[in-house]
Amino acid sequence: TCLGSLDLPRITRVYQDALKLFMTKRKCSLTGGMFNDLFHRFPMMSRQLLDDIMQYVQDGARQHQQGQACALLLKAFQMPELRRSFLEAEWEAVVRKSVQQVNESLKMVQECKMKVEQEKVMKCLELLAFLIKMAKQQALNIPFEELHPVLQSLGQQEILGKSIRLDDLYWSVMTRLGFTRPKKEKTKSQPRDAPAGEVLQKKKKGFLPDTKKRKNRKKVAPEEQNGAIVKGPSVDGEEHVVKKKKKKNRKRKVSEGTQESAAEQSPATKKKKLNSESNHKPAKSEKKDKSKKKKKSKSMEVTE
Repeated sequence: TCLGSLDLPRITRVYQDALKLFMTKRKCSLTGGMFNDLFHRFPMMSRQLLDDIMQYVQDGARQHQQGQACALLLKAFQMPELRRSFLEAEWEAVVRKSVQQVNESLKMVQECKMKVEQEKVMKCLELLAFLIKMAKQQALNIPFEELHPVLQSLGQQEILGKSIRLDDLYWSVMTRLGFTRPKKEKTKSQPRDAPAGEVLQKKKKGFLPDTKKRKNRKKVAPEEQNGAIVKGPSVDGEEHVVKKKKKKNRKRKVSEGTQESAAEQSPATKKKKLNSESNHKPAKSEKKDKSKKKKKSKSMEVTE
């Protein structure tokens, strides 16, 4: 009964009580991670608690506890030490019983709308996918036909189309059972008002949308745009032509006239400046000559 210094029956009773407390009480300080750590450090404990965990897959207090039981069962089946501790017949019976428990737990799901129910269904599907894969690899004689009606009724619920992860898990189980996943046809989204035959025109890049354009611009009649000549009504069989000019054209002509006049005036001003400079230059030279003559005269007086 003892394994080294470990009293296995006594430790098993302690953890069975803790597992019962976790699976039956709504408010409990224990978590599923604690039992995962226990299985990781002491793989032998997974066999001792295996029957209790399978029971709580269906008999858990709430959906959360039932999902946690599926997660613990998956953790236990993934350990190679658990497989070595069973004989082939015993191992096949354990796998068959776990499949039946998951099937009964999925029958209890009516509307998978709440988040807690969705998490429970995800845990059940993960466990089922692993058990089906393991049974096929090890060639175990386990009937999976009893799962078909439950899974098909689950596939008719709307939540599978909304939750991508739940949808993928569901079809991973169904494909392992031999069902084919339907392909979704990609359809182009069209506006509600537009007819079905109309194809949406792509928006040109670089243009402002209508909401960003200025609304205060004066609307010009189509006859007045891009031309100044408009044909008026005929009088005595003859058409008279009326010329209309825009204000912009008038402003342009006025601005062009002012520029031309400024250009004509600018060379004259330049000439005036040149002439004034040339007139001032000889005056400076004359002053210099006078100053030189004065100096010469003074020098002559000093010599005398």
